[in-house]
Amino acid sequence: MVDPVNMQHKTHLAHPTYRADIDGLRALAVLSVVIFHAFPGLMPGGFIGVDIFFVISGFLISTIIFENLRAETFNFAEFYSRRIRRIFPALLVVLTASYAFGWFALLPDEFMQLGKNIAAGAGFVSNFLLWSESGYFDTAAELKPLLHLWSLGIEEQFYIVWPLVLWTVAKLRLNALTVIVLGASISFALNIDGLRSNAIATFYSPQTRCWELLIGAIIAYGFIRKESSIRWIDRVQFAFSRILFEQPTRSSPEFLRTGASVIGLVAIVAGFWVINRTRNFPGFWALLPTLGAALLISAGPLAWANRKILSSKALVWFGLISYPLYLWHWPILSFLKIVEGQTPSIGMRIVAIATAILLSWITYRLVEIPIRFGPKGRSATLVLTVLMIAIGFLGYNTYIRDGLEFRNKIFQQNKGQIKYQESFYENDICRRMYSDFPGFYCYLTHPGPPTIQILGDSHANRLVMGLVRFTNQNILQIGHHGCPPFLDIAAVEPGLTRDECVKSTNYAISIAANTDSIQTVIMTFAGAKYIGAGRYFEVSSVDHTRTESINETLTEAMRRTIDLLHAKGKTIIFVYDNPEITFDPNTCIDGGRPLRILGRHVRKPCGIEKVDFLRSQQEYRSVIQSVLQDYPEIKVVDAADAICDDSLCYGVKDGAVLYRDGNHLSFGGSLLVGRKIAEEIKPYSAGR
Repeated sequence: MVDPVNMQHKTHLAHPTYRADIDGLRALAVLSVVIFHAFPGLMPGGFIGVDIFFVISGFLISTIIFENLRAETFNFAEFYSRRIRRIFPALLVVLTASYAFGWFALLPDEFMQLGKNIAAGAGFVSNFLLWSESGYFDTAAELKPLLHLWSLGIEEQFYIVWPLVLWTVAKLRLNALTVIVLGASISFALNIDGLRSNAIATFYSPQTRCWELLIGAIIAYGFIRKESSIRWIDRVQFAFSRILFEQPTRSSPEFLRTGASVIGLVAIVAGFWVINRTRNFPGFWALLPTLGAALLISAGPLAWANRKILSSKALVWFGLISYPLYLWHWPILSFLKIVEGQTPSIGMRIVAIATAILLSWITYRLVEIPIRFGPKGRSATLVLTVLMIAIGFLGYNTYIRDGLEFRNKIFQQNKGQIKYQESFYENDICRRMYSDFPGFYCYLTHPGPPTIQILGDSHANRLVMGLVRFTNQNILQIGHHGCPPFLDIAAVEPGLTRDECVKSTNYAISIAANTDSIQTVIMTFAGAKYIGAGRYFEVSSVDHTRTESINETLTEAMRRTIDLLHAKGKTIIFVYDNPEITFDPNTCIDGGRPLRILGRHVRKPCGIEKVDFLRSQQEYRSVIQSVLQDYPEIKVVDAADAICDDSLCYGVKDGAVLYRDGNHLSFGGSLLVGRKIAEEIKPYSAGR
């Protein structure tokens, strides 16, 4: 085997024959993602379009590598140069545009996060960044304009490693199919196992997602080896022909190809509605879109579904702009929600998608095609690489400079309370003392035995910053986002496993019960998200069985927890959850948000009707009260008493922003609630 690193070019790197049906499959993938992001209720499983992209990418890249390794024309430099000219141009345009828009539209803390995500996107490590950020302090998904680059990171990481693997396989004369199948099997096994132990890592990790790309590689291997009668689709079809037909004819295999294409298309379309956020994904459910895509690609361009549906002019057109459309649509939708401060209207979302399609076509025609297929390939590659490094450095510089605060005078006036809120997520003091804690939050006021412990999820974590201002005691808060503070109970949100909840929460309760220095235990959680609305969470009991009533399961766990803490002599304070507002509180401040759509005015009044808030929490409060009435010794604090008056619950009060987002308190809000909690703790101190 000739060393492709040092060989001189005999011919240019060969590429597979163009297939219009694959562009049509790309269109299905990207349109499903776009619809899911813009109108999630219409297509709850639209996010599986990313998995379809993985299979397509694995097929095309592996085909290129196989063909050139076999012809001894493979060259690493040219391969990566072509990848750069394919991926970088549109990405550079979108990253630059996002930075420019963010300059005018975002507050410094938001712009700082955007800078970090631009740097990660330019370095193709967005998946690792999102993995590390997941949890409460990970901004809500719809408020992260570059969230979607996680999938591009996985693809690019695959592109870097996969050519080296296949070249090594060829050099050692190993069986490539065996290596691919073994790699896909290991990756899939890690994927299934990871969903039970760390669903977030499983979603973003390349080793638990590369099996989807390797499915495409298996198909590519079959097509490349067709002259040796190892084209697996032909063998399978011939076998089925002998079973189905008494005397197989030339039309029999084509009948089976058409059957494969129809089954593949039906599997993908079914996945758009059968799969949703509550499924354990990727897992076994990911087989539906990936094997569906594999059947369509394997069936070939002449199969009925490929020829009549996927090769239609409309789908092929969307397929051609699929990459820039994927890049453009999410930042536009995300920025629109950030600027509006709430979910945009249907009309505005339609306009946003139309704008994304237009920008995608312009990017494809004026940027992608001239650079990708133009002359001076090496020069273009060098320039694109330098520009990508530059935009990455710009994003990183913005991040380390705290989002360039000088852009916004209102922020500078309030930056003390806004920036202070980030410091109570975790600290080294806590991590050293509780090094084996498996959860997400770990904060301890100062070294030494804790005297107060806060149990709960991300809403509990938000109480720490205010409470430390009104008590001199040593406060401990350890917990996990998305997990109620009760024994053996899990509220599973997307990206979070039941085991993560149970292990971290039981650990935290054990510390509260068995640490003699802890006299007071404060309990709270995002109640209305678990009870009543049920929009994000599914509650299950410790034995993995579902009870008839989620409320009964939760209250039983709450009673067991209270009984344990009482048996240990602990004083319990229960805090009713704060109201959830339906808008961005920054839209209440004149100048708080630098740019507004269509000249929208400052929100007045800055609040929600108290009657609406109470209605939204009615079932949650009723369920909790059914438990608390049996424990009159428990002290009760209502966060709403600090946030609301008789008619409104406020997002901004007395000039202070009370919320970090739609449901988590800011430092200002935490101060109000923290003072009320501190009044129930002895000794009480009026401030520090």
